Amino acid sequence: MKIIMIGGIRGSGKTSLIRRLAGHFTARGLKVGIVVTELGEIEYNESSDEVFVKHSVSDCVSCTFRYDVVHALIDMFSTFTPDIVFIEIAGIAFPGRLEEDIEEHVDVAGLEVIPVIYMVDAAEFIPDTEKIPKFVIDQINSAAAACINRIDLVEGEKIEQIKYVLEKTRPSIHVFCFSLKLNKGDLDDLIQFLS
Repeated sequence: MKIIMIGGIRGSGKTSLIRRLAGHFTARGLKVGIVVTELGEIEYNESSDEVFVKHSVSDCVSCTFRYDVVHALIDMFSTFTPDIVFIEIAGIAFPGRLEEDIEEHVDVAGLEVIPVIYMVDAAEFIPDTEKIPKFVIDQINSAAAACINRIDLVEGEKIEQIKYVLEKTRPSIHVFCFSLKLNKGDLDDLIQFLS
């Protein structure tokens, strides 16, 4: 079973990406679990036989976030056996610590935790390392991949600047560019990366 954390600031497309990926994997016959850690603009459809949604929303992300997510996973696994789980990471969370807690406290055979997939809103991201908040830098440094979303709203030059900042911050990061709204770009490459 894979656990994939999707991070990024509010409005970057985390929920839209998870919904798209969940649809892809359930169409392939896999069961998908989703742990929601913040209330976004778009809600998830309710649980079904193929998708189980567990809400773990806390008023104090830094206080109880890791504890709440681990317990949400344990609770999910007591009633549902997913093949893949997506955790929507609250914007200011620290995914590296969460990954350690999951590996230490969630006892499931064959568990593989994929480091965070960091979502970037191309239209809002400021490609200047001096102006990027530390928690964003920390999430990028914990990321296996970054997804630049909403590429339809910016020129190619800005996309290249964002890629440069991401790759300078974490040289080993895989970068995917797409527009979830227009279904355009590297989404199939991301799916291949996650499979």
